[in-house]
Amino acid sequence: MRASLTLILAGGLVLAGCKPAAEPPPAAQAAPAPRPKRLLTITSKSPEAVAAYEKGRDLRENVRQAEAMEQFRQAVALDPEFALATAELGTLTPGADGLAMVQKAQTMSASLPPAEKGTIEAMLAQQQGDAARALELWQGVAAAASDDWHAQLQLGQALSERRRLDEAAQALTKATQLEPKAGPAWNTLGYVSLAQRKFDEAISAFQKYAEINPAEPNPKDSLAEAYMMAGRLDESEKAFQEAVATSASFHPAWLGVAQVRGLRADWAGSIDALGKAKAAAARPQDALESDFSLAWVQFAKGDAAAAGKTLDALATAASTGGFHGMAAFAPVDRARMLVLGGKASDALKQLDIADARVAEGSLPGGTADAVTRASLATRVSALAATKKTDDAKAALAKLQEQAAKWPDSRPVQALVHVAEGEIALSTGDAAGAVTHLSECAEDEYYCRWTLANAQEKAGDTSAATATRAALASANLRDAGYLWFHAKVGTAAAATAGL
Repeated sequence: MRASLTLILAGGLVLAGCKPAAEPPPAAQAAPAPRPKRLLTITSKSPEAVAAYEKGRDLRENVRQAEAMEQFRQAVALDPEFALATAELGTLTPGADGLAMVQKAQTMSASLPPAEKGTIEAMLAQQQGDAARALELWQGVAAAASDDWHAQLQLGQALSERRRLDEAAQALTKATQLEPKAGPAWNTLGYVSLAQRKFDEAISAFQKYAEINPAEPNPKDSLAEAYMMAGRLDESEKAFQEAVATSASFHPAWLGVAQVRGLRADWAGSIDALGKAKAAAARPQDALESDFSLAWVQFAKGDAAAAGKTLDALATAASTGGFHGMAAFAPVDRARMLVLGGKASDALKQLDIADARVAEGSLPGGTADAVTRASLATRVSALAATKKTDDAKAALAKLQEQAAKWPDSRPVQALVHVAEGEIALSTGDAAGAVTHLSECAEDEYYCRWTLANAQEKAGDTSAATATRAALASANLRDAGYLWFHAKVGTAAAATAGL
């Protein structure tokens, strides 16, 4: 007889099937009450404001930032004490004004439920450049709102940005299980697969996103990027054009068209597409984004003078418009071009300009740190190229201090690996340079370019050829990559006898 047949009744032990005849039949056992769902709350005194916020969130998750801002503005106008909408608006507002909005939201969030309050605090940590704290907060939000797919999406995005791809995939998969029609979660899951160069999985995820959101341009844009990275350039341009046809104001798709054409060395076609991207841009900062791409296309096609003029004009326009982060990044980009063009001494002057713009104090903490990291990394490159090794090592030490704030971010740590490799190369230690540079991921193109040069100097020609071939076929969606693609593509073709 199994122990499960033994019932303990009041006062004695009775075996199942042997209960007294007078005993009444047991009452039906009530089903346990369902566990309340743990969702991310949206606290506002105005139902209309909540509706505007939800529209804005949907637009923001589908990369329609300008339209999202309008909805968040409407939500805040309807309820000036709506903390979550204020924070969302702040994250989309550039510069110190945006940071001030998120700080205000954080002040208003004291009495909010934990997940909602944590969301605002995570946004503020991101704005301030505290990456470790931001990730910790997103993890707390996802735990507190474990049944809310938006919370899992936020966590997945944060993990993906730090290249913790397996963990990101887990959070995003949970989001799609909670809500199979969560298109933005499928989108981010597709990008996780792209980062792992799992093209078939990425394409499948983006196709699912497009099936769920047929009226949105972003699913077609994401699918186009997957085709591009897979080397299917004709299909890629067609999909980018379909995104534009879905929404004429979706300027990122024109940037994608420009990138595909640049990968084909169709410079005139690329510049034409960038003009259309600028015309379609709904926000001034989006128009300026197309000018950054224009400068790199000009540089890739061999017109460094035009690229310099474009960046100078961009910096002036950005300063006038109050986009101080862009104004600070423009001289960093120009400095990188000068290093690549063999004018490293001139690059240092541009970096001094960038550093002075950070010192003005007009940039939010996160933006200021990003400019500082980029400037220090480029400064090491320039100093190493001019054989100023001690100065390069001093800049490296400052870069390492900055990178310590982002210990789990592969892109940030890649800056350190490159700097260490360049210093090793400048002292004749090619083998040591290869060790440092091999730490970078395959899509960190400046690092891979430097690695190939180090491998060649170390005498490993076959490894250098393989590294360049992989770099040529990476087909990354970054205008800065085009110069490297043109260089290694030519070298790979020459090696193959084409």
